[in-house]
Amino acid sequence: MRAPLLVALTILGIDACSTATDPPATETRTAETPSPPADHNFRIAIEQVQTRSGGIGVVARVTNTSTQDFHAMVGDGFNAAPEQSTIFAALGTHAVIERRVSDSVWEPAETGPLVEGSRFVLLSAGGGYTLVGDIAPLPGVYRIRLKYFIRSNDPTAEPLHDYSPDFAVQ
Repeated sequence: MRAPLLVALTILGIDACSTATDPPATETRTAETPSPPADHNFRIAIEQVQTRSGGIGVVARVTNTSTQDFHAMVGDGFNAAPEQSTIFAALGTHAVIERRVSDSVWEPAETGPLVEGSRFVLLSAGGGYTLVGDIAPLPGVYRIRLKYFIRSNDPTAEPLHDYSPDFAVQ
């Protein structure tokens, strides 16, 4: 009796993990799909841009300056907390480090996914978060784009967007 139960629980556990680690499709912006206007609910301040072995590490302070809670897929998939003090700009998340390729065109910088996947987290009214991300070492002008929602994981919801100031990578 115990063996079939353990097998069933193991299968359910593996199935639950595999769905949490699959990143959603990434967005690619082109000249035909310019950036939407900023919604001005978040202040994104670049704190550090540092060369690391194999890439560039970016750290920013993200502050919800509004009186409303929001949700974004920027959390660590391994951390079950509904709100996380460290959020991530990685492949498949709603925080994207973008590189300027012309005057009005930005494209996502080359980056990797989170090992344990990403998940929706709460971005509380007045809350502050440390955002971290890594990109390929390519010189240029960059910014962080944060896409977020009023409701969590609602496929019919219109996304909101905010941006960091531009920053240079040498």
